[in-house]
Amino acid sequence: MANLFRFRHMDTEVREAMLERLDRMTELPLLLLSFIMIPVLLGPLLWEDSFSTAERALFQTLDIFIWAIFAADFFLKFAITPEKLRFLRRHWLEALTVLVPFLRPLRILRIVLFGVRAVRAARRLVNVDFLIVYAIGIVVIAATVVAGVERGHDSINSFTDALWWSVVTATTVGYGDMTPITPVGRGMAVLLMLVGIGLFGGLTANFASTIFRTDDNVEANTELLLDEMRSLRTELVELRQSVDVARQGAQQAAPTRGFALSAVTNIIRRPTSVISNIFRRGGQPAARQETGDDSMPDAQTFRQAWGKFATGVSVITTVQADDEIHGMTANGITSVSLDPLLALVCTGHTTASYPLIKESGRFAINILNEDQRAIAEYYARPTDQKTGDVPASFSRTAQGAATLDGSLAYMDCRVVDEYVAGDHTIFIGEVEEIHIDSDGDRPLLYFEGRFNRLPSGA
Repeated sequence: MANLFRFRHMDTEVREAMLERLDRMTELPLLLLSFIMIPVLLGPLLWEDSFSTAERALFQTLDIFIWAIFAADFFLKFAITPEKLRFLRRHWLEALTVLVPFLRPLRILRIVLFGVRAVRAARRLVNVDFLIVYAIGIVVIAATVVAGVERGHDSINSFTDALWWSVVTATTVGYGDMTPITPVGRGMAVLLMLVGIGLFGGLTANFASTIFRTDDNVEANTELLLDEMRSLRTELVELRQSVDVARQGAQQAAPTRGFALSAVTNIIRRPTSVISNIFRRGGQPAARQETGDDSMPDAQTFRQAWGKFATGVSVITTVQADDEIHGMTANGITSVSLDPLLALVCTGHTTASYPLIKESGRFAINILNEDQRAIAEYYARPTDQKTGDVPASFSRTAQGAATLDGSLAYMDCRVVDEYVAGDHTIFIGEVEEIHIDSDGDRPLLYFEGRFNRLPSGA
């Protein structure tokens, strides 16, 4: 118990980073366990008459074991989080899942709770890992239901038969060796066919996208190599000039000749090592190594270092196919080129904005003024916490993009290129429309994880 309270003495940012890492690590395993828990709870209801004592004990043991994993995950995260009430408001479903007791009348409620947990993660189906988990979960649940309603008929007589039939149906193979007879079984078959087309079609598309993305990475690495070679050419020109200066100096003062040549040698080594690093690392520059220190910085230190870089604040807006406006608070924006006019934004692969920008091919950059802090805070929240009215009004550009009224400036951009960089994608957009508030001179600032304003009179 004492270990749970030691988190109180940690820095708030460290605890939030720890909680974020734990969420990423447990998200997929807990989703898979949510699917497994449904047949574990549903099986005893459907097969009660045919259950042996050993089978009933097995299902009860699985129930307790999986529940214990959810309970341990919930209480550990609750101990780590610095804001307990906010955590409970965000994770009320997880709390109910853990706290609802093992009473027979509440078994249906527990099935619903675990089912809702699985459904809520559907927004992440753009990720191939989530598609695989959903496919496995739906196949197992369908097999459980069909095994219960079809048991005793001629075709499907066991769970293994039902599981085989479920896989064959979901993948749209349809051998026809086993067919459901009851209305419930046939209804489950129709549902499984429809879901199978979507899920396995999505898996196929994701695998194809992964293959093409590999080709994109080759092109990106080639571009990186060309950029490094251009940089090398520039440095060689400077080197030639340095050599000329060194020779002139050597003619005037012979004792300095050795030092001048040594300096030139060092200049040559550095750009040459850049190229060798690129080939060693498959197109990526080798990481810089500090002499005598093999330790690598972690993500939290990286974030703290960038927190020292004061920036403005923007909201990246996108418009979905149903004309719904979506926003994301960001300071990872920059200008790229003046001819043509290019700007870029960086979006994490787990954000809701990533698939929307990728699908729509457009985004708008809205640079906020100091009075728009509430808007920045609203769009900085996770999607499931964006409740209530948006504290903002929007206008539309000629291309249909949504822009924030009252912002210092906005730029409507059409995506012309994208590059995958770690857990983010860099979207480069060609600016097609710009508006600047001529009276706006008070930007909203961001420094060390907090919003700030310019001092009065600045």
